Amino acid sequence: MFIALYDFGIPIATSLEKAETMIKRTKGMIYCLLWILLASFFSDNKVPDFELQTLEGKIITSDDLKGKIILLDFWDTHCGPCIKLMPYMEKLYSKYKNNENVVMYIVNAGWQSIEEAKGFVSKHNYKLPFAYMEKKESRKLKVREIPKTIIIDKNFTYQLEHVGYDGYDPDKDLGPVKEFEKLIEELLAK
Repeated sequence: MFIALYDFGIPIATSLEKAETMIKRTKGMIYCLLWILLASFFSDNKVPDFELQTLEGKIITSDDLKGKIILLDFWDTHCGPCIKLMPYMEKLYSKYKNNENVVMYIVNAGWQSIEEAKGFVSKHNYKLPFAYMEKKESRKLKVREIPKTIIIDKNFTYQLEHVGYDGYDPDKDLGPVKEFEKLIEELLAK
């Protein structure tokens, strides 16, 4: 004997076969959600060691940056939103460039050559600390889409990961950059 399954009075499974299939799918989703919750609970959010290179050729390792608040903004020369974000990052950089507790790099995510990144930077007049990171290094930091901004605290723990550009107006507001600034101020106060 089969009794139909209902959700808010609407029949969702009218045969035993459909009901069994729904139960199996639901179990799978529950296991998946449980795994995600457990993984996030046991994750310590520590940033893996990484290496980047300034466009002038200086190698910077994660050990060089530990003990500082780090903002890494990942970009690519073919990413329109990345380029639109740069004036905002320039404003943020101008605020913190003389603060020895804050380090900021505009990092080419390694999806093209360092020569292409250098060519782009030489054509524009940005006053930003540009760097390049090999793709395998950016993957360690979970960079799978751009623009992506990561803020890391003095204990080398992820504090923020922001993806995208929302089309805000630099003359009116700083969009998520205001959020970045607020977080940096909070981390400096600790």
